[in-house]
Amino acid sequence: IMNKRLRPDDKLIPEPELAKSYKVSRLTLRRALAELRLEGFIVQIPGRGTFVSDISKKIRIPTIGVIIHRTEFFTGSFFNDLLKGVEDANSDQLYNFIHIPFDEKIDSMNKRSFLLDLCEKRNIWGVIVTASQVSLEALLVLKQKRIPFVLANCYYPDVETINYICPNYFAGAYKLTTYLIKLGHRRVAYIGGGRKSNTDKDRLRGF
Repeated sequence: IMNKRLRPDDKLIPEPELAKSYKVSRLTLRRALAELRLEGFIVQIPGRGTFVSDISKKIRIPTIGVIIHRTEFFTGSFFNDLLKGVEDANSDQLYNFIHIPFDEKIDSMNKRSFLLDLCEKRNIWGVIVTASQVSLEALLVLKQKRIPFVLANCYYPDVETINYICPNYFAGAYKLTTYLIKLGHRRVAYIGGGRKSNTDKDRLRGF
């Protein structure tokens, strides 16, 4: 669409063929089409199909990216509640929100300029980062370029200029362990995500 290979009012090929051509699942394709619809690139007409919009006539509203680790996308975890909170806060539809899966195993996502490149490429005005695997270096690049962002579910205690919101993981793990001890358990195991992130360290300290 951006390269004008598809023109306004052109009809996209059926979903099964589109998914096959890009070698993705139907679920992934539908998520992508939903993002394109929110960004104003396409319009979906029930019973007729999906058509290309005339983006030259549209006023683009600001877009905010939500970075979620790829393993959390379909797990039914509390991240679903987080995303619902984001959508509820945007009830007046003042912004477009796009969900961006993060995978540290992909080389391009480990670059210092990863988030900046993403913002520039997709015209993102601000970022909500829930994936603790995103590097501090990538966040500092955003800070330097004055692109607003906030961390959810992770934090950096040594960098006061980075805004974050997350639960008190130390207190939570402490209370959980205390509860088991009060029940009379004496052989209590802790299974966590390692010691890489500050949130993992907080849980272990609480335990």
